Amino acid sequence: MNTYTFDQDEVLLFRCDAYIADNSTCLYRLLVTNKYIVFVPYNSNYDEETNYEERKISLSEIKIFEGQPQVKFYNETIELYLLNEVFSIIIQDKKQAKEFVSTINKQLTGKSAYERNTEKVGKAIGVIDNAFGINTVESLKEIITNGIGSKINIFGKLGKKSNEKSKNTTEKANNVEQTAKLIFSSIKTKDQKSEQERQIAEEKAKNEAFDMMCDKLIKIKNLLDTGAITQEEYERSKAEIMSHA
Repeated sequence: MNTYTFDQDEVLLFRCDAYIADNSTCLYRLLVTNKYIVFVPYNSNYDEETNYEERKISLSEIKIFEGQPQVKFYNETIELYLLNEVFSIIIQDKKQAKEFVSTINKQLTGKSAYERNTEKVGKAIGVIDNAFGINTVESLKEIITNGIGSKINIFGKLGKKSNEKSKNTTEKANNVEQTAKLIFSSIKTKDQKSEQERQIAEEKAKNEAFDMMCDKLIKIKNLLDTGAITQEEYERSKAEIMSHA
């Protein structure tokens, strides 16, 4: 593997193994720094007559549209929309692929995915408030405290001062009710999705723990077979591993 020399002001943020999409024969060590995306040839399982050189892309080359870096994630393939080309790479580990995209987004925007999503929700609420003439956040606080009916009753009492105000207030109450129902429905859907994701994550963790246990058992069996440990040591190690299963 070739080595990469960092600039004095360059900081490594992320690394993983990757392939360049138009050349899947050479494995690269992919590095993301505060300045560049770097591809360093990593293995020798390719044509020795071909000279695979280091490739370096400046983060400033990535296009940004409406504050969003143009980095698209499609399963294993990630497309970087640069100023002069579309550069595609393959990261086979999906978790690492998502972390790669997240690292670039945060470096270019200064915000994490959570912060960007929170900002989007805030803008969406602002659109609702402007369209309906309500304060969604305050309305939801009151609805959560007293229920939807109490919020509607409050608007109804205020509306008795005049027919015109009553009409406007009723419309606002209906808007609040509909908005609240939509938001509560969205929260319920997200909760269901979160529960599914939690179950999937638990199942994945169990599978990984099982695989790890199997790897350890295979390892000590190989040690026993090669005479590196005694039968007594093997049985003791096996019991310890199984006790954590």
